[in-house]
This record gives sequence, structure tokens and C-alpha cells, in this order.
Amino acid sequence: SKTLSITIKPFESNFLLVEVEDISEQEKENEDVYHRANYDQLTSLPNRELFNDRCKQALSSANRHQENLAIFFIDLDDFKFINDTYGHDVGDSILLETSKRLIDSVRESDTVSRWAGDEFTILLPKIGKKDDISQILSRLIENFTLPQRINKLSIPVSLSIGISLAPNMSTEFTDLMKLADKAMYEAKESKGISYKYYSAN
Repeated sequence: SKTLSITIKPFESNFLLVEVEDISEQEKENEDVYHRANYDQLTSLPNRELFNDRCKQALSSANRHQENLAIFFIDLDDFKFINDTYGHDVGDSILLETSKRLIDSVRESDTVSRWAGDEFTILLPKIGKKDDISQILSRLIENFTLPQRINKLSIPVSLSIGISLAPNMSTEFTDLMKLADKAMYEAKESKGISYKYYSAN
């Protein structure tokens, strides 16, 4: 399909001049620029900038409508060891498979982002109750119980997940990210797939 730009101008006394221009390539170039600026090149997940923007919008809506939301900060355990042992191609395949399993674990309304390196974030807007989060955590644990099979290798991949909640813990995006990040590092103290809600205690 083509995208056409049509311009109509007066021409002489009783005529109109119709100019038709094919702008398909320009539209495609604009889409490519937008995608490169807002999506991770390896996984095609939203990048940090787009995730931040969606979080701020969701927080604004949650504050207006008195809704709850959650942020997950996720880190792959021992990813450096996997990269060093099996090579960066296998590491990239692990990141791709991880992104698919994360997407498969959440709702359509949620946003999964590749935050940086082997870190991922998830925005869960309009959380009705804590059971909603428990269901998603159960799916995450189930989806990451099986090892990832890459080039005939069977590689176990576990996650550490930190969770912050709005408005319970804060209504500010920066605070919520810091709290989820801190909880994630506390979750790393456990073995296997583990999660922790931020707690001041």
C-alpha cells in the first residue's frame, strides 16, 4: 500500500490544480526513526524512555481515578556467567526468549520493557487487588521453571523481581522505580526465581 499526499490549489480562473505525491518512503522513514528511538533493537520491546513515558501517563491516570498500579523491576540471575560461558550470541538468544516469556506472563494492557542489559521492567496499570499481581507472579514462575533451549543447550534462567505499588508506597515515578530496584536486589538473596515487595523494614 502507498501513502499519498494530495494538495488542491486554484489554477487560472475556473480550474483547480491537483498535486499527488507518493510519501510512502517518507512515512516509512518516520516510522523507522520512531521505532529506533522508542524500542530496543534486539528484543523490539519498549525501551527505557518509552517505558518511563507510559509509567508517568499511567500514574497520572491512576491518581485521577484512584486506581492502583504496580511496577516490577527484573534482573536475570548470573547472566554475566551465561555470557562468559556460552558467548554473546547465546546471551542474546536468552534475552530474546526471556522477553517472549515475560510477555506471555502478563496482560495485554501491561508494558514489558528492556530497561538495560539483562534488566527488564513491567508496568501493570489498573491493578484491582493484590491477587492480580499474584496471578502474574505465578505465571512468571511457571514460564521460567523450564530451562531455555538454545542451540541444543539447556540453560536454566532464573529471575529476581522487585515490586513497588502505587499509591501504597508512592505516587511518584522516580520513587517507585527506586523502591522496585531496591526490592529486586533484596530478592537476589534468595535462590531460584524470587520476588520481593519493597518494605521499609
